[in-house]
Amino acid sequence: MSTFFNLSAYCESFGPNANEWTHLDEKSRQFLSTLQLSSIHPFCDSASEPFPPDVPEMGPLLVNDHHETRLDAVITLWHQLSPALLAMSELWLRLFASVLAPLCIACLLWDLLSSVDNNKRKHIFWIGIVSTLSVASSAVLTTDMLYVLEFGPHYGASLLLFSSLLAALSCKRYKLKLSMTFIFLLWVLVIYHVYDLSTGKVQFGGPEVPRVVEEGLYFDSSNPLMARVAAEWPVTSRTYTVETGATPWMPTGDSRTGLPFLLHSVSSPTWTRVW
Repeated sequence: MSTFFNLSAYCESFGPNANEWTHLDEKSRQFLSTLQLSSIHPFCDSASEPFPPDVPEMGPLLVNDHHETRLDAVITLWHQLSPALLAMSELWLRLFASVLAPLCIACLLWDLLSSVDNNKRKHIFWIGIVSTLSVASSAVLTTDMLYVLEFGPHYGASLLLFSSLLAALSCKRYKLKLSMTFIFLLWVLVIYHVYDLSTGKVQFGGPEVPRVVEEGLYFDSSNPLMARVAAEWPVTSRTYTVETGATPWMPTGDSRTGLPFLLHSVSSPTWTRVW
């Protein structure tokens, strides 16, 4: 079986009724007809400009698209996946930092106060993970704008100092050089975020963070459309407070946005490609 992508075979895969949208409801078909969209690729549409008949096969649909070496394929795959994985890891850390920071600090404190030295390899490995995670979570509480607005600047800074002290003692006790290196890099990152070289001032959460934010709906009152929307919108539906039904145990907007999506399931949407 050929692994090459043939344009003629691709166009034949659409079938004779591809553009009739038979699997969609009436309103969806009307919407697509109004926008003059098509389910058929433009190269396969007889009404469009004719595609040259001598188009060569378009290459293998494989990871090693251009017959590159395995190392090239691995590097390409890393550059494709690493940005999304790193961004997702940062998002999870920000989402649960308010829980992870005190929990990891409690684990480190319990381990340091324990009179029994556990030198098992698995235990040492997890102590290294917890030490790094405690400082990373506390760093988020110190530098993230939403957490600073929620808890104030002193809460995150206090946790950062305490977690760093416990992590340093744990790293010294178990000789965790790699974890100590990560903790040092985290401190460099924190200093970069909170210290402004131009002014010489320390600012938690960024220079644009106000000290007091009034609750309510923020909109441009000079915009007549926005003013009408605000007038029709009940105050109880657009004010996020405990009195109006807000969940008190969700700190910051990150958790109030992310956790409902994780805790409540929704039906999977039907995706339809148009050209």
